[in-house]
Amino acid sequence: MTEEKEEKQEEHGPETGCEEPAEADTESPVGAEEESPLREEKRENGEGRCELQEPPAEGDAEPEFVHPEGGWGWLVMLAAMWCNGSVFGIQNAFGILFLSLLREFGSEDDDDLRFKTAWVGSLSMGMIFFCSPIVSVFTDILGCRITAVGGAAVGFIGLFASSFVT
Repeated sequence: MTEEKEEKQEEHGPETGCEEPAEADTESPVGAEEESPLREEKRENGEGRCELQEPPAEGDAEPEFVHPEGGWGWLVMLAAMWCNGSVFGIQNAFGILFLSLLREFGSEDDDDLRFKTAWVGSLSMGMIFFCSPIVSVFTDILGCRITAVGGAAVGFIGLFASSFVT
């Protein structure tokens, strides 16, 4: 055994055969899937460890499946879809808003007004991408939940304040 394997064996225990086999088993029929008796344990730092998992006895009931996110995955997916749909839906529909803004503040034929009004959509989309690295830093420091709630509060205050503008 090499020194590296000996150190690995001392650190993680005896090898359990988690490495992939050198050649495929040609005797098993196509499509037949068997449960592997090996269970891989993931660690936070990315290192893994394999252990032999005992097959359940014939008389034992199969353990009940537990959702890893506690069963709230569908609600989180719907909330994320609604958030992205509304934010990017408004951004992608700015062409319609652009014409309304031109009519509200002047004429559709005024080139100077068209240039100034186009900044509204450009700055709006630019701020989303400009703030992404800043939000990433806040997420690393504070976590996803606090950052998301803080961002929602800032967005709500901005939308609420803009409703008073004539």
